[in-house]
Order: sequence, then C-alpha cells, then structure tokens
Amino acid sequence: MKHAVALLLCVSGVLAQSAAVVEGTVTDSVTHAGVPGVSVTLWTNRGSYKATTDPAGMFVMSNVNPGEYYYRFEKDGYETREWPVFGQLKLRVGNAGTFHADGEIAALATLRGRVLDADGKPAAKIKVEIHGDSQETDANGDFEFHKVRPGDYTLKAIPPTDTSGAVQPVPTFYPSTINSSEAEHIQVRAGSDLAGYEIRLRTSSVYQVHGIVFGEDGKPEAGANVRLLASGDGRLLSGITMNMGTGTRMYWNLQNALQQESATVSAKDGAFALTARPGQWKLQAELDPAHDAHNNLYQVSSNIVPLSVSDRDIDNIELRFSAPFTLEITADWGDRAPAGDRRPRVMVTPADGLFLAPARPQNDKLVLEHMLPGRYRIAPIPGSTPGFYASAVMVAGRNVLGQEVELTAATPSIQVVYKPNPGSVRGTVDQGEGATVLLWPEGPDIPEFVPAVVAGSRGEFGFSGIAPGEYVLVAFDRIPPNGGTETFVRGAVAAGTRVQVQEGGSESVEIPVTRWPE
Repeated sequence: MKHAVALLLCVSGVLAQSAAVVEGTVTDSVTHAGVPGVSVTLWTNRGSYKATTDPAGMFVMSNVNPGEYYYRFEKDGYETREWPVFGQLKLRVGNAGTFHADGEIAALATLRGRVLDADGKPAAKIKVEIHGDSQETDANGDFEFHKVRPGDYTLKAIPPTDTSGAVQPVPTFYPSTINSSEAEHIQVRAGSDLAGYEIRLRTSSVYQVHGIVFGEDGKPEAGANVRLLASGDGRLLSGITMNMGTGTRMYWNLQNALQQESATVSAKDGAFALTARPGQWKLQAELDPAHDAHNNLYQVSSNIVPLSVSDRDIDNIELRFSAPFTLEITADWGDRAPAGDRRPRVMVTPADGLFLAPARPQNDKLVLEHMLPGRYRIAPIPGSTPGFYASAVMVAGRNVLGQEVELTAATPSIQVVYKPNPGSVRGTVDQGEGATVLLWPEGPDIPEFVPAVVAGSRGEFGFSGIAPGEYVLVAFDRIPPNGGTETFVRGAVAAGTRVQVQEGGSESVEIPVTRWPE
C-alpha cells in the first residue's frame, strides 16, 4: 500500500487525530485489475476524506476519525459506485486499526441504433428510452446512448403524443413489438460499443382518453404527470439486487410492477388528454418537484383508476390527490439491542406493485412521508442487522408479516419485532464454482426478498442471520439481470432442496446446480 497517494481534507468539527486507517483497492469489474486515478470519497455529516488510487488501484486514508461512513468511487468513463446501497451497513471505523473499503467499478458502454416508421423510412424526433435514460432520434432516425451501465436492457421507441387519427404509431419495443414481454433483451457489457439496433414502429387503432386531475383541496391541479400504465411481464429475480455488506446479496421480486406506456401533463384547468390502444390499463397522476428522473420516481401520487379500452373514446376520468399522511416505523429489540444503528430495516410497497420512495431515517426510527391510504406490504430486509432476525411486524396489535395491510392516517406507529439467535445454512454446490445460490422462503406467496450468495472455488456457500422457518435452496449457474419468467423460476424452486432452519441452529446441505436456459 506504500505506493498509494492519499489526500486528507480538512473538515469542520474534526475530533482529535486517531490512529485509524482506511485502505482499499478499486478493481475493474471485467478484468479485475486495479483501476488507477479513481477519486475515493469517505464521508459522514461531520466531514469527508478524499484519496486517489495509485497505478495498482490502491488507496490509503490515514488518521480517520471514528464513525460510520459512506464512501464513493468516481472516474470518467466508469459508473460511479456508492456504498452502502439500500440495506447495506455503513463502513464502521473504530479508534484504531485498519479498515477496508474495497470495490469494483464498471466501464461505461455505448449503444447506437435507429428508428424506422411502419413503412421502413427513418423516423425523426422519436423518443428512445433505455432504463430511464432517453434520446431523441435525429433527421436520419439515428440515436446514440453514451455512458450506459453494464446490464440487461430493453429499448423502447415512443412516438410523440397525437390526439388525431384513428390509427397511429404506438410505443414499440426493440425490435418491433408493442408487448414488453416480447421485447428482445440487450446484454450490455462493461466498456462495450454496440451498434445496429433498429426499431421498427408499430401502428395500432387508438382511442382518446380525457379527464381532469384534482388536487388535495378538490380544485383542478395543473402540471401533474399523468401516466398510462400497463402490468409488468411477470418476471422474477429482476428487481434491485442489494449488497448486504456480508457477502450476501438480496433479490427484490417486483413481479407486480407497472410499466409506463405513455404520459402527459395536466393543463392549467387540470385537464389531460392522451391516446390508448385497446387493452387493460391503469391511470395515475404524480406530482413532486423533487422528481427522481433517473429512476422515474415521484413521492406524491393520486389514486389509480383502472381503464379498459376496447372500441371507443373514454371521457370524464377523474384522478384525485388525497391528503398524504406520515407513518413511523420503530423497532422492538427486546432486552438485547444491537450496538450502533437500531433502526428497523424494511421496505413498504403498495399492493399494486408501484415503487414507494425510501423512508427517511430519524434517530432510531423510520419516517415515511407522502403516504396515501391503501393496501401495503411491509417487508423486513433479511440479514440487515447481524445477530438478529425480524419475527413480526405489528400494526394495531396484529402481526402482518408476509401479509397485505390497510394503512391510513389513523394507523398507529408500526413496530418491527426483532429476536436474537438467527440460524445459518452452509453447504456445497456440486460442480458449482461461481454459482448463485438462492435461499427462497417457503410459502404460497412469492417472497419480496430472496437472499443470495456466490459459491466459492469448491462450490462452498453460506448464509447467516436467517429467521427460523422453511426454505428452499436452489443454485443457478447464472442469473441474467432481467431475471426469468415466473413459470421457470417457480419450477426451479419447486425442484430445489428443502431445509428447515431452527433458531440459533446451523444446517449443512449439498445441492446440485441448475442451468439457466439461454
């Protein structure tokens, strides 16, 4: 580490110098070689430290004050990586010793293509989307995305909204389908330069949908984002993957997520107009000046209105914003609380599958703002607090763990009950070096979270911090970023290895590897 170059910044409110050192290595996600010239930032709300990696990708920060830190890696041409991701613990630095903050970063990619109209001619001024980013085609129908993160994507071409004409170009997925389940997925690898992706627009009969958006005060609401939504394609293991800081990852199943077909903005009088092809849809309005454009998330939403389009225009749709309420979530640790962060770690999601903005931490509790009355699921994140597991989620004296629950402004504070002595599972995947092992909670419903680990060089794997209960172990040689169909994933789980985890117990199993279909 002697060749690393580190620059310590002066920070306000700094305590006396400590003997703690933070060091690490930043590597390329493909070559696994050290990446030089990466800007490394370590920070809390009390101040920050900075360093730059040396030619071997290593860095050192000396005299770091005790505390719990965030850290970030940045370099032009690479994706910016920041830790902890949701559900992961911060880097805890003590009074003395050496603490490690290693990580991988991936080189960004380029993807190019063009859009053609239904007659095969170049289509100009067409919006093309890839994972929240968008470009508009030029006069030749060409588009080009730079700084694409590695992953699995679909491309979508969205023609301008037009309220005239019975047959119009409609949003089309690559290469030429109006159904998201039929879209061809594009594998983007770190640093790749991809070209030749041609989208041919489809046409369809369309009908007019007219309505008004009303604010909390019952008056027309201008400037609301009105979205026409379709049900997702039913894929599992395609949600956010979270690194828990212990070698365990967490798949978040978003099988009910809705996908945007088109959108418009309400006028001064609250009126909106858009077109929809025949099918089953949902309409929702969103309003928030702090809109997260990258993830297309809002914090304030209206009611959702089901919409069935067949062979005629639809008028008089009303979308209404209700007065939001604030909800608190606390933790009951019994007579043995963990050191440091004592906040509960949960995700609260509406039953219709729309994503809810993360909760705001406040002391030892979570505060959810902009909540709307409705049915929700409250899912504790497994293994998020070492040495404990969530045994219950109490709402008005009732345990709703794994269930939907009605939440309103009258709902009292929610309490997550934690117990010590979780169980563990160890094992080996036969000829499974590098396989992804899932610990799937047994039950009739699809679990919100599925812990996963990568098997070692001899196929060894291990899970800790597991709540008592029945689980299924299944190992895949790979899991693509877009996951798999519900039929395939649930079939593989049904054929997996059952294991019963006891409180404080340790189970040992040997399992086969399942090949993911091409």
